[in-house]
Amino acid sequence: MSRLSKIPRPWSPESVEQTVVASPPLDVTETISDVESISSTSTTSTAEHAKLNIPSAILLLVASTALAYETAENLVTSLEGLVSSHPEISREWLTLIIIPIISNAAEHTTAVVVASKGKFDLAMNVAVGSCIQIALFVIPVLVLVAWGMDKPLMLFFDELETLVLFFSVLLVKFSVEDGKAHWMSGVVLIGELHIAV
Repeated sequence: MSRLSKIPRPWSPESVEQTVVASPPLDVTETISDVESISSTSTTSTAEHAKLNIPSAILLLVASTALAYETAENLVTSLEGLVSSHPEISREWLTLIIIPIISNAAEHTTAVVVASKGKFDLAMNVAVGSCIQIALFVIPVLVLVAWGMDKPLMLFFDELETLVLFFSVLLVKFSVEDGKAHWMSGVVLIGELHIAV
């Protein structure tokens, strides 16, 4: 008797053959109707219903927008006092690094949580999608709004800033193109952030 025959198996070829022969033929029409009834009950039970009427939703949207505006205005005015009382802190560092990190904390947390669960594609969609939205929508809208308010917003980058931006985009592209997370990619991206700042 060989060593392999002593290993207990949950099945044997004979038991599989007996199960296949002894099982009744499958009625496909009953199976399809069962699947359709299950899917129809699951879609009706998971359907979402509106909890607010339209005027309440619009009022809530306007109120939250006004509150966000007031909070942002207070944040910007408090930065002036912070920069004047602490000259070692640069205004550019606060406005280009700290404020975007704080304002997008929920989005960053979502990306980290889904990446830790192994859903790297979703994490990249959250992170890179946000960058694309800012670059292709928010900045052009801000330029147009500033132009309409007669306060020109120039997006003038000198040669060094253009090179840093170009290589940053290239580095992110090469880091995420394989769809896998690796600690070295994170180290390289954090190092690139320190070089850019």
